[in-house]
Amino acid sequence: MNAYIKLRKAKLIFLFAIPIFFFGCKKEEIPETIIAKVGERFLTEKQLDSLLTFTNNKNKYREEVIRDWVDSEVLYLEAQKANILIDEDYMQLAYESSKMLANAFLIKKYLSENVIKADESALLEYYNNHKSELSITSKAYVYNHAVFNDEAKAILFRETLLGSDWSKAVNVFSGDPSIVDLINEKFVFEYDVPNKTIHTILSNLLEGETSIIFPTEKNTFDVIQLIKIYEALATPDFIHIKKKVEDRYLIIEKSRLYDNLMSQLYSKYDVLIYR
Repeated sequence: MNAYIKLRKAKLIFLFAIPIFFFGCKKEEIPETIIAKVGERFLTEKQLDSLLTFTNNKNKYREEVIRDWVDSEVLYLEAQKANILIDEDYMQLAYESSKMLANAFLIKKYLSENVIKADESALLEYYNNHKSELSITSKAYVYNHAVFNDEAKAILFRETLLGSDWSKAVNVFSGDPSIVDLINEKFVFEYDVPNKTIHTILSNLLEGETSIIFPTEKNTFDVIQLIKIYEALATPDFIHIKKKVEDRYLIIEKSRLYDNLMSQLYSKYDVLIYR
């Protein structure tokens, strides 16, 4: 029995002594761009760049991430010397953590291989069948926004817009070097309006109206055309919340696929639940 326990522990140590997220390289593989060193472990410029992209490191300075790496390495070395890796509580937790990570990777792989991106007709059908669930909780605007670096061109664009429509005005000025930006039918909640000036303009326009030319702090000359106002609890037109519809559709589709996967696995592994 003692021999069996020792063998089991040896297997667990082999499985979990190596950290799941492994950064660094062996001593004989020393690259040229070394950032830090702990014992025989090295942090390279390339590995640091990878660490900096992690969500937990997004708001950290480069020096902080390097220090975190060093702290992690020295703590792990000390944990090895303190026999933490053969502690029964550690091994049980490591096993459970490894199992959860493997499960997550399996589900991610299964979904990526089976989720089919919905086409326009499927999304529109979902929208029509779930309108009551797609209402918004706060006021929103839909507007066109033209930005120029030349006031005279901005005035001319506005005159063209008033005499025709947005698409025709955009076509007339297509390729004009004075254009900084042309934003078509931007959907935005009132609390997300870019700045106070635009909020004031939107608040004072009626649907279909066009603003006067207004200068900005960025030395541009802007004009806004209000397309539509959605009050709280309204359901916006499909075109204005297409991304939201697609996101909800995919959540439901992934949930369906997950249930299908579990059903298959229950049968495959002959699951019985005794109540």
